[in-house]
Order: sequence, then structure tokens, then C-alpha cells
Amino acid sequence: MKALELVVAAAAASAVSFAVVAASPAAAAAAAVDERRHEPIRLSRRATQDPKSCFSSWQDGAGTFNVMCSKGSDLSAVKSELTSAGFNCWTDSKYFGQFWCSKNVPSWLPTGDPLSCFSTWTDGGSFNVGCSNPADVAPFQATLKGKGLNCWGTSPLFYCNTPQPPYIPSIDPKGCFSDWNSTDTYNVRCTNVNDLASIKTFLVGTGQNCWNSTSSADVQFWCNLSAPNWLPQGNPLSCFSDWHDSGSYSLRCTSSGDLQTLRNTLGARYATNCWNDNLVPGVAYCSQPQPLWLPSGDSRSCVSDWHDTVTYNVVCEVAGDLALVRDAINTNAGHCWTGSDASQFWCYLPRPNWLPDTASGGNYVVTLSTSDNRGVWDGFGTSVAWWGRGVGGSASETLIADLVFSTADSVTLPNGASIPALGLQIARYNIGGSGVAGDKTTSGKTEASSAMPWYKRVEGFWIDGGNADPSSSSWNWDRDANQRSILRAAYARGATFEFFSNAPMWWMTNELTSAGGALASSQYSNFAKYVAATVSHSQRYWGIPVRSVEMFNEPTAGWWNIGTGQEGCNIKTDVQYTLLGNLQTELAALSITNVTIAASDENSVSAAITTLATSVGSRTGRLNVHGYSGLDPFRDNSARTKLRSAAGSRPLWMSEFGNGDNDGMVTVQSITEDINFLKPSAWVYWQIVEPVGGWGPLNAQYGSDSDQNSPDRAKLVAVNTKYYMIAQFSRFIRAGYTIYGSSDANTVAAYSGSGSSKLVFVTVNYGNGQTITYDLTTGGIKGSAGTVTVYATNSGGKKLLKKSTATFNGKYALKAEANSVYTLVFDGVSI
Repeated sequence: MKALELVVAAAAASAVSFAVVAASPAAAAAAAVDERRHEPIRLSRRATQDPKSCFSSWQDGAGTFNVMCSKGSDLSAVKSELTSAGFNCWTDSKYFGQFWCSKNVPSWLPTGDPLSCFSTWTDGGSFNVGCSNPADVAPFQATLKGKGLNCWGTSPLFYCNTPQPPYIPSIDPKGCFSDWNSTDTYNVRCTNVNDLASIKTFLVGTGQNCWNSTSSADVQFWCNLSAPNWLPQGNPLSCFSDWHDSGSYSLRCTSSGDLQTLRNTLGARYATNCWNDNLVPGVAYCSQPQPLWLPSGDSRSCVSDWHDTVTYNVVCEVAGDLALVRDAINTNAGHCWTGSDASQFWCYLPRPNWLPDTASGGNYVVTLSTSDNRGVWDGFGTSVAWWGRGVGGSASETLIADLVFSTADSVTLPNGASIPALGLQIARYNIGGSGVAGDKTTSGKTEASSAMPWYKRVEGFWIDGGNADPSSSSWNWDRDANQRSILRAAYARGATFEFFSNAPMWWMTNELTSAGGALASSQYSNFAKYVAATVSHSQRYWGIPVRSVEMFNEPTAGWWNIGTGQEGCNIKTDVQYTLLGNLQTELAALSITNVTIAASDENSVSAAITTLATSVGSRTGRLNVHGYSGLDPFRDNSARTKLRSAAGSRPLWMSEFGNGDNDGMVTVQSITEDINFLKPSAWVYWQIVEPVGGWGPLNAQYGSDSDQNSPDRAKLVAVNTKYYMIAQFSRFIRAGYTIYGSSDANTVAAYSGSGSSKLVFVTVNYGNGQTITYDLTTGGIKGSAGTVTVYATNSGGKKLLKKSTATFNGKYALKAEANSVYTLVFDGVSI
């Protein structure tokens, strides 16, 4: 999993967008600073169908707007409709699930499609340009400069202006970019902290008021030509916002004390109405005055371009809040559409005349493609790693192991409630690379310091780089006791295991740390020996069989900088090839012949395509890939199909995905897209237990240093809706089932075999309620009458694996609610 420095290329995904730098997977939800303020919708043209999963800065006049859809089929339909209505639309829809349109083509837009680039296209002022293919940046920027524009920045996100604002430095601001303007508040972000400080100094020197520190923890600051009239005198310390004097805005402070101080000041001085009360840590929302339609009381974690007369959007950081606020708005005569799968929705008061009369969507039929046999399923799973270190050996270990790995219908929680277990069947054990205090090599070298919290320091076994014999005193097999304890608990509950490495032993790297850097060339053989020895020791002495081993974790991503907050290592493809050969040799020397070598756990499907095309592919027994695009979900299904084709007959695992969506709608979209387009034989979530936030379907207390030795370590804190969303798949599609294709890209189909004769459909229904009919009369299905058991979970948490039964005779019609997942188990069916 990527830990640091993601300048989000998808920041171009809204009309005014902000880059995010996430500190760690666990903190990603809190760090995902969504400061977007969207343009009001002013679309007078009537659409012929509900835009369903789509939302936009819709407008009919001069200027450009973007359209985003969480479903690719909706994107194509809306794009075709707009083109037919006379709009000029561009950018292939596979890039970030959006496209751009304009009534009048911007004067500077190159003739033809600008490939993978898109922007807030304007003819005056400054705008950003993002390219999902970095190779498109330089030629596209050259084209724009050739048209007289001033452009700067070299990342996949760069900025241009016509003409250059007078307050921008005459020199290229390097890695910095912003929503630059000369009349209102704007923010500045830089990928290099030194650039941030120099730009801030320059702007202050021009007489502008700037605030927020320039430390690496903040990565941005805010300026205004004249301080907002409500801004407290002096620097508000660690706080920043989309500061304005009317409407609503968010406040964000890295210090909770600063947040409360600022809220108190605003309330006392300007009678500002603020809410949230830190439910999302470090964030509050304020408005002057409170919008007329805003539900009375606390609106929790939601913010919007709140207004009463035109269309506005609502964004909530806590998914459950989204449904609550949407219901309240509809009650107050607003009309809202697009569900929480996109973490936001849109409303209009009154109803837009172009929106369909109903939001019921189009009903459809699902049929099983019995000729599309996609092979035997290995299971759903989780990496152990950090949560294993945080939970293993604690008083809560049995409870959490039962929740994660057992198939129990009822697991009793500390509060007395009972919930079903996830039934995960794969555990990925992290072979650690960190030392402990006092460790040193035989030559006296010690481990370099890093910013890793205690639970991310996964202890390694070859402690001093001395004797290569695993039975010698140079090795300590008693280390990593917590994660190994979870390993045993998972094995007792029927899990199978892959061993993987985030980084080599610290002394094997050039920088003497497992937290970033590169493997020393002199240690290629030792790294392979270490991994093979750990697999062997597990099977011989721990009694834990290993089905596969993986040496790498996002090795070519390039972000494993020295001192990063987690273990990681940059490993180029030529080095991967050498290491895989060394691992083959070491496993053979230990007479290990039944363990598959997997590679290379690249961050994205696109990166995996590139790596597989090198010599690495010839030494890969199974292809492992992660489901990200940086920290965002990967959303290019054509690339998924391409990778599946390139892999040929080799098995493939989606070996890691994680996301901060508490409600799980983003996650289930990834599950269905992966299984239907990438066609893996396993799907593995990253950290099934996190200290806080939506990255963890379960939250448990282990995130602070004080938790390490606390009797309350790993105390269960929360069960997020995402837990139930994943369970809709993992409890019912079991290892040994056969995956089949179907007529619906939002449905996963599996058959248990003739032993139990269960046919399982799992369908994700997004932004509209509709009737979905499952037709079992086609494809040679036998026994197409009997009992169907239906399980339902919705994003708002009102239904959590809610069970019902019914009879079917050839067909079954499901009345599906919006933003819900349904599992249908048809008994007595054979294929």
C-alpha cells in the first residue's frame, strides 16, 4: 500500500479541485482533504433519462463542464446524449470515469481529442490540466504554450493561465499549483516542502495575507489579498479552509485545540453557525447564516455549496450522514439524485425541468452465462501485517479472529450484540524487515530511524546479517509474536496463506532501513534466502502451510522515500527478475516444490501490464496486482481486460485493495469490476482491522504508542457498514466455487458445484431503486424452481445482511433499493 506523497491526478475530477497528500492508509480517510466547491447546475435542457450515477458542473452557457459517473455504462449514455444535443465533448471515458463538454470549444483547445488530459478548461483566468498518462503532459503543455498560455508544473497535474496573474512569480513555481485567483481566497500546494516555503514568502512579500504552516504535515497554505473579514487576527495556526463570508465552508485543523479555538472565535465574533463537533477528527463545518433547508440540529459531517434557489451538491465524509441529510432535504421539498456510491449527491429546489419525472431507473434482467466459466475461486482474504501486530496476542484476539476468519452465523460483540462473521479464507502474512532496539549487524551497523508507528514496525527474523544458517544465533524466530499469533488463529479457522514482503531486512538496504530506499546489490542473494527460509520455517516449525510467496510490494511505484511511515522498497524490474531467479534457487535448495511464486503486487493494473511485459513475467507463477491508482480506486476496465489477456493461462489474484469509504460502496464497485473484468481467482482486502476510519471494516484500539502495552489493546471500537458489504460476497462465494459470467457487469455469479447445488448472485445496485429479475430459464440451468434466500445491506446501514426467503419458478424479481448490495442464494440448482 502506498504511504506518502500522492499528488492526486484525479484532483482534476471536479471543476475546482484540490490535491491530497495522504500520510498512511489508516489515515487516508482523515487526510483526504476534500475542499471542493462545485459550480451550481444550471442545465435547462431536459434529459431523457435519469443521470443515475452521474453528477457534474452542468451548465448550458459559455464555458466547460465535466461529467462524472461511477458506472461506465452511465457515462457513455450521458456523453452520447449531450453530444446529440449539440455539445462538444472530449476525453475518453476510461480516464477517471469522466469526460468534459462545452457549448463552444475553448479557443486554446487543440484540434482533436487531447488524449488522457482534461481540465477546468477556461479562456480567462487560471485552470488546471490533469493527464492520466504522464507521457501526455509534456506534448500537451507544449501545445498550450504554443497558443500563448503560461503553464507551469511538471507533474501529471499542471496549471496554465491566460494571462499570467500579476502575483505569480516570474519563475516557474516548480511543483506548486493552486486555484490561483486575485480576488478571493485560494490555496497553494507543493509536492516539495521547500518550494512551498519559498512561494509563501514570495506571496507575503507582494502584500498578501497567507496562513497555515509550511511543515510537511500540512503540504499547503492559504492566502487572500485581504484577509476574510471574519478570519481571526493572526495566523489561525494549523487551520485552513475554503474560507468565504457567505454560504457554508469547512474548517480543518491538524490540532483539535486549534479547531475549537477557531470555532469559538467565529461564533463569538460573527455569530457563525458551526456543526460536526469533531465527529470527523479535525474538521468542522460552518455557515453564515444557516441555509434555510438545512435540517434543524447538527448536520454532522456534510458540507455543500448550500443555497436555496439553484442546484447544489452535498458531500459527507461519513457515508451514513449522507443518507440522513439527503432524506431530510427531500422531506423539505428538495429533489435529490445520485447516491452515496459517489460520496455525494445533488439536489435542486425546485426540481430541474430537465430531470426525469421519476428516479426509479430502468428495470433489467440478469441471466447466467453458463458458457463463460471463469474458473475455481480461491477465496476472499485480507493481509495481516499491521493489524496482526496490533491485535495478535491481545484479549480481543479470539473475538476479532472469529469475526474475520470464521463462518459463524453469530459472533457476540462486547456490547452483547451478535453479528455474522466475514468468513475470509486467505491471509497474507507480512514477512517483516524491521529490527528492535539494540539490534546491530556483525559489523556494528544499526538501523536508521524512521517515522513508523509501533504496529507498522513488523519485526524480521534474520537479525544481524551474520550466519546465513536459519538455526544459528543470527536468527530469532520468536520475533513478530503478535502477527504469528493471528496466523495461528486464522489457520485454526480454515484460512490458507500467502507470505509476502513489504521490504527486505533493514540491513540489506543501502540506507539501513526497511522504511524506504533500495535493496543493496550485494544483498540480492540474501534477500531471497531470507524469504525462502521464512517460508520453510513456517511449514516445518510453526505448522502453517504456505500456498504462495511474493517478494515485492508496489516495487516500481517510486514513492518509497527514506524514512517513510511504513516498510517499503523500490525495486526495478531488472532487479525483480534477478531476485525471482534467486528465490527459485533457494526454494529448490530447501526442497520446497509446492509453493507458487507470485509477482509483483504493483499498485495499479496499468503498472502491472508494464511489469508483466518485461522479463519478470517469465518467472511469475501467479500474477498479483493491487486495485489502486495511487490511493484512489482503479477504474479502467479496459486495462483490467488487457491485463487478464496478457496474463494468459496464469492464475491471477487481486492481492490488495483498500479505501476509506465507511459504507463500502466504493469497495463493492471494485470487487465487481475486478471479478468481471480482471477475472482473478481471489480478492484480498488490505487491512480488515484499522485503528480508526473507513479503511478498516473493523476498528480496534491499537493506533497509539500507549496502546502497545495497554490491557485494552485491540479492544473492538466499531463495525463499519463496509464490513457487511464485504460479507455479502465473502460469506456466500466460497473457495472451490466456480465463477461464471452474467449479463450484468454489476453482478458476480458463482456456483457451488453439485454437492450443495447453490447458485449465488451478488448484485450491487447504485443510485436508483429498480426491479432486477434473475432469469434461470436459460443456459441449460436445471432445477430452476425452489427457494431463494436473499441477503441485503444498504449504504445507510438500515439493512445489514438482512435475510429473507422466497420461492421462485424459473425467475425471481428483486425490488432493489438504491445504494445496496444483494446476495441471492438459489438452492437445488445445477449447471
